[in-house]
Amino acid sequence: MSEWDEIQGFDDWRGKLDELLSEAETVARDEALEPRLALNERLKQFILRSGPNTPDVMALDKLAADARKALMQDTVGRRLEALAASTGELLRLTKQVQVASTANETAAASLRLEKSHQVVSSLTESVRALGELRAVLKDGADDALVQNLERVMGSIQRLRIAVEHSRSGSGRTPPGGGGPETGPAAAPTAQRKGRAQP
Repeated sequence: MSEWDEIQGFDDWRGKLDELLSEAETVARDEALEPRLALNERLKQFILRSGPNTPDVMALDKLAADARKALMQDTVGRRLEALAASTGELLRLTKQVQVASTANETAAASLRLEKSHQVVSSLTESVRALGELRAVLKDGADDALVQNLERVMGSIQRLRIAVEHSRSGSGRTPPGGGGPETGPAAAPTAQRKGRAQP
């Protein structure tokens, strides 16, 4: 298994480049050419193997290419100066990606909240419309339809409550959420049973 086999995504590749740049600063102090050539080859492999080719990963490739050039400078001072620039740019890129990631997560959360609100409003309106239909149905002749309506209304109400709790961040089933119907959906059933009593 090579050192590249388990690297996936920007964070892993960023960490690998950070490791290589740290090693580069060490070998840059050595006048011997062989250690610098060996690390230069590893930086080349980094460029060849990194992926996916998103703008962020491509930016890492550019930093790796800059580090390869830095290692071939003719003096220790020049090598270290060039590598310091690459290391600083890597820190800047890391911060930039983190800020963008946070912004994306915030936008996604806002969109989920907006969609949840729309769903709750739609479900509430559906229950109201079904309740109005239920109110005008005749006793006896429409019993089967009434029962179906009440089941649908109960299911919609449970779904609406679940969405509301999810929107509030509780992530738990509300108390009584899986039990007998309560509220407007249950009331018509109780009224009909009351009328059926002698």
